[in-house]
This record gives sequence, structure tokens and C-alpha cells, in this order.
Amino acid sequence: MALLVMWLVYAAFGVIVFSLIFLWAVRAGQFSDQQRARYLALDGAENHHCAPHDEGGDEQAHGPAGAVADQRGDSGDCASGDGG
Repeated sequence: MALLVMWLVYAAFGVIVFSLIFLWAVRAGQFSDQQRARYLALDGAENHHCAPHDEGGDEQAHGPAGAVADQRGDSGDCASGDGG
């Protein structure tokens, strides 16, 4: 019986801690920009604008990687290997 009570207290504590962290995250706006989140993995990548893609210019399909490279002043010449 004591084990059951300890398990219930432990589980209730976990639920309370999770709820508090989740409420903090919602209030702090951690989930407000879902469109930006999909590109965060590319922010620190070297030469991510050199990925092969068609020349259609469809930013919806390819994302803003090329736009980020253009803003940084990269030449876009991936064959040179200088990284921009």
C-alpha cells in the first residue's frame, strides 16, 4: 500500500511539474512561431544554400535558405567551396 501511495505522489508531482513548464512555455511564446521552427536546423549549417534543387524559385518548396544566403552576401557559387 505504501508503494502505491509513493507512486501516486511521484506521478502527481511529475504532472504538476510538467504542467508548470508547459504553461510557462505557452505564456513565454515558445510555440508562437511554428513556421520559423522548421528552419532552425539550417541556421548553423555550412553551405546549406548549396543543396541541389530545381530553379523554379518556389520558396514554399525550398524554404528561405537561398534568401538567407543572399542576405549574408554569399555569392551562391557552391562549386568554389569557399562557403561564401
